[in-house]
Amino acid sequence: MNRLFIIAFLFGATTTLAQTVSGRLAAADTKPVAFATVLLTTSPDSTLVQATLSDTAGTFHFERIAAGTYRIVVSGVGYRKTQTAPFQLTGTNLTLPPLLVPTDVQQLAEVTVAGRKSFLEQQPDRLIVNVGASPIAAGATAMEVLRKVPGVQVRNDRVSIIGKNSVAIFIDGKPSPYTDMNAIVREIPSSSIDRIEVITNPSAKYDAAGGAVINLILKRGSRMQGTNGSLALMLGGGLYDQSDVGKGQRFYPRYSPSLTLNHRSGRWNLYGSYSYLWRSAIEVNFIERFAGTTFYQQQNYNPAPYGLHSYRAGVDYELNANNTLGLLLTGFRRAGEGEFENQTQWTNQTDGQLIDGFTSRNRQRIDRTNQTLNLNWKHRFDTTGRELNLDVDIARYDLLNRSDFVVTPRTGQPRTNGQGVLQPVDFRTVKLDYTHPLSRETKLELGGKVSMARIDNDLTFDVNGVRDGQNSNRFLYDETINAAYATLSTKRGRWDGQAGLRAEQTIATGRLANELVLDRNYWQPFPSLFLTRHLDSSLAIVAQYSRRIDRPSFQLQNPFRIYIDPLTYSRGNPLLRPQLTNAYKLALTYDNQPLLAFSYEQTSDVLVELAPQQERQTDAAGNETLVTYTVAQNLAEARTFSAQLNFPIQIGKWLDGFGGAMLVNQAYRATYLGQVFDRNRWAGLFYTEISAKLSGATSLQLSGYYATPALFEFALTRRNSSVDLALEHRFWSKQGKLTLAVSDIFYLDKTIGTIQYGDINFSLNQRNDTRTARITFSYSFGSQLIRSARKRSIGSESESSRLKAK
Repeated sequence: MNRLFIIAFLFGATTTLAQTVSGRLAAADTKPVAFATVLLTTSPDSTLVQATLSDTAGTFHFERIAAGTYRIVVSGVGYRKTQTAPFQLTGTNLTLPPLLVPTDVQQLAEVTVAGRKSFLEQQPDRLIVNVGASPIAAGATAMEVLRKVPGVQVRNDRVSIIGKNSVAIFIDGKPSPYTDMNAIVREIPSSSIDRIEVITNPSAKYDAAGGAVINLILKRGSRMQGTNGSLALMLGGGLYDQSDVGKGQRFYPRYSPSLTLNHRSGRWNLYGSYSYLWRSAIEVNFIERFAGTTFYQQQNYNPAPYGLHSYRAGVDYELNANNTLGLLLTGFRRAGEGEFENQTQWTNQTDGQLIDGFTSRNRQRIDRTNQTLNLNWKHRFDTTGRELNLDVDIARYDLLNRSDFVVTPRTGQPRTNGQGVLQPVDFRTVKLDYTHPLSRETKLELGGKVSMARIDNDLTFDVNGVRDGQNSNRFLYDETINAAYATLSTKRGRWDGQAGLRAEQTIATGRLANELVLDRNYWQPFPSLFLTRHLDSSLAIVAQYSRRIDRPSFQLQNPFRIYIDPLTYSRGNPLLRPQLTNAYKLALTYDNQPLLAFSYEQTSDVLVELAPQQERQTDAAGNETLVTYTVAQNLAEARTFSAQLNFPIQIGKWLDGFGGAMLVNQAYRATYLGQVFDRNRWAGLFYTEISAKLSGATSLQLSGYYATPALFEFALTRRNSSVDLALEHRFWSKQGKLTLAVSDIFYLDKTIGTIQYGDINFSLNQRNDTRTARITFSYSFGSQLIRSARKRSIGSESESSRLKAK
């Protein structure tokens, strides 16, 4: 660890190990052997020097190798272990002749895995979170898994990254800016997720929208020859004391069965999966507002049971050695009804006398469906790595949201208000990516993308069964985004670098009652730069820069009101502009694990989605009430600085894990409601995850985090924390697995915050069903005949997982 104190010296040091060893792997049919493990060992003592994977063209290379005698050892699924004769490296780069790797298709009776994937894996441009390596994630939803990722926060059921002003959520490398991705992530079962990628500074290959990207990679076809699959069943729930909202103790259950199947034969690979999640979700809110001498109190009890069906079905066909076609259908349907209860009263602060009040019940039905069809064509021009990928996506999203409010005043007759949203979204995307190696160390990537969306937002509002034309509207939104990018990646000695430029054109129109209220057409450039300096075989320094954009969603540009309850609503703003962010990062990694990082962001025209306002309204009887609402605004300039430290935890072979801390300063400056909002605040986050191996088949995992108070736009949130525990046992030759997991044991993962600005004095205390116990059984079955398979990129997902041998 003394090396950490002389980083500046090492950073400037020159390398004496600049020699490279490279070669190419081929099978008997001359087809490249992709993604095989290639080891460089000394000869004759076979000491491991470096390890890597062959690429899609079968090529490999090792860098910074000292003079000496070596041999290459190759192994891969479906191939016999092969090694070269000893060879000499005498001070110059060496290219080995092509190495023939014989195939070896065989029946595997039982496989004993000596190691396992790390929960975290740091790559040059992203943090990989291997969900399957965490027993605590078993039986959880994607949102609950994200709560355990370092630097990711979930507040008020919305995902954010500490130190980032915005986050784009992708699924299988694809963005969906026209749907509420936070709502979808709340419901995806973790059994469907292979891994999560956290990309704080995306390269030019990614859509420029979003200050950071969280990419959920779902499970897909197996590499097994023949027919195989897996099944799982989760049962669980949580017991909560709801006495403060008059409900006593209640149990809120959940369960989720899932099935995956794969059949591989010859050039065909057919695969599919299905999962169902039934969940009795809850949300409880306590809201307090002060206005002069009047004190408003609200309590909301919102049970929301729902069922979610999700499915995937696909086929890959190898036309020949250079062309592969793929077809993939994905979709889901989420349907549920809840009856929300609200009690509101307002009193005089001076004498404590009750002024007025009401109760309301909101019967809400949500039905959300999606179908997406993806066609993929991959063409390999030659064995040098030149490739072309074409993706065509056709998607349809439908949202039906109906709310019926029955408002009963303290005196007078009940009245019924209804609000319905019917929102179909048609989405089309064509994406083309081309990879061209200029040399063994340098690669050029070019691409383009066209995405088109049409959203029909039909909002209806009625009072006592009569349509309210003033509060109903139909907002038609059309958007086309044209994009092109180029990236150049190279390696020189101890340096790795990538420079990229992306250009995007946005064309958007919005019509309200056949009147054009929104008309935009603009181009924006988005440069990016990534540099890695290898200090030695373990330490590296990574520097990153990228420019990003956040366009306002069509919901934020719709000017009409969406009511949450009679005293709370939100509305959009058709005059919104996109916000732009310049992001910088400097990081130190150790053995490809994140160690120390410093980040800085500067954002202009900050999109404040929940800018608070309030107004007094008088009803037909002459009663005056205070209504609080939020409106989207371009308000502020924001600056964010963050520092992150991660460290490994390991005791012998039975206990390992990681710990870490983040320190963040968030600063906003805005002129709003005739005043200057100028605030900044330091906040901290501390987290850990530890796994203990109790036996060869049983392990225990503990994780937790603690977040200090923090500033989020106009809101100051209080501290929150969570502690999770899981016990996992494998059996039936490790094909079966039983996991018991408990999340948020002490029930401290809550959102508590205040807004105090001008005459606005507002506080929120919110809790959800975060404390749950789950038992999950999973079993893998079928053929164990193994052969190698292609790695298919779907949509924007173009990076393969990296395997590190130690």
